[in-house]
Amino acid sequence: MDEQLRLQPAMVSRRLLVLTFIRAYVDRWGGSPSIGEIAQGIGASRTRVQAALRSLEQDKQIIRRPGARGIMLPDRLEEAVRDLRAAGFIVDDDIVRGPFPILPLAPELDYDPG
Repeated sequence: MDEQLRLQPAMVSRRLLVLTFIRAYVDRWGGSPSIGEIAQGIGASRTRVQAALRSLEQDKQIIRRPGARGIMLPDRLEEAVRDLRAAGFIVDDDIVRGPFPILPLAPELDYDPG
């Protein structure tokens, strides 16, 4: 088997470190950590943290949204939806599962002024 195709222990443990750090951060602070905070917290480079985040996202261990603190945990999302429904809010399943809309950076005109 080609050596490059095999997972190395450091690759798997880095993913686990990143996921564990995110869970601990969310438990303590109630929000998402930034990539820099994760990198500093686990002693890895931002590039390696970004690679681990991409891998965790592909495996549906995390949900990423645009922005500096856009990391969400799927189980926390389900918990939040339950809490909202218990409080009397109506939450549609298609909105919860995404894809989440990305707002335009600049206002879009719906007419041609010229």
